[in-house]
Amino acid sequence: MSSAVSKSRIESFSDIVFGLALSIGALSLIGRPVSDAEAVTADLVAFGYSFLILTTVWLRYTSVATTLPIERPVALRLNLIMLLLVAIEPYLFNLVFASPGVPTAPFSQFVSALFGLDLGGLFAILAAFDHLALRPEAAGVPEARRRNLRTYRNRHVIGSAFFLASALPWFGTWLVFGTASPMLTVRELFWILPVVIGSVWGRAEWILRRQRRPGSGTHDGETPN
Repeated sequence: MSSAVSKSRIESFSDIVFGLALSIGALSLIGRPVSDAEAVTADLVAFGYSFLILTTVWLRYTSVATTLPIERPVALRLNLIMLLLVAIEPYLFNLVFASPGVPTAPFSQFVSALFGLDLGGLFAILAAFDHLALRPEAAGVPEARRRNLRTYRNRHVIGSAFFLASALPWFGTWLVFGTASPMLTVRELFWILPVVIGSVWGRAEWILRRQRRPGSGTHDGETPN
């Protein structure tokens, strides 16, 4: 694969794919007419989750891209795989959250496992980007920035592990609560935990940085997330 593509064109193309994925996800809501408040709330919560995941991936991608030479062959290949996973996310999301049936039905288990693998792959690629940005050849990266990259790499590895583990077959059949709609399976719980852990971890890191340097706010271009 040729690496003679400019960094700016790769970033522009990536932004377009992320934008289209978010737009398609929003349009899927229009194609599902509902007639009660409970269904509207469920649709908005589900779309909000998808929006949160995609924007989190985009924000971390754009952040690490300032350090990582994404036009290099290895990073470029990872970038293209990431965009493929982003592009199919709205399709899998629609199958998981819009298809009728209970979560423990065979088809629902199949598509939800694919959704977990898709998200796990996205977070694994983010971890790989963070790791590549920490390689010895990136000698010009300030130490404070390297600490942030290590932190995010570890968070992304943990998030990827949860999402990938959620695809294991039995997690789609074990229920956390409910025997009828709405139900929550262990698989869906595994999708929630990385968001919660990441938010708590990010906030704790931000507070610790502020305590180390009183009155200085956030640093190194990072925000609590």
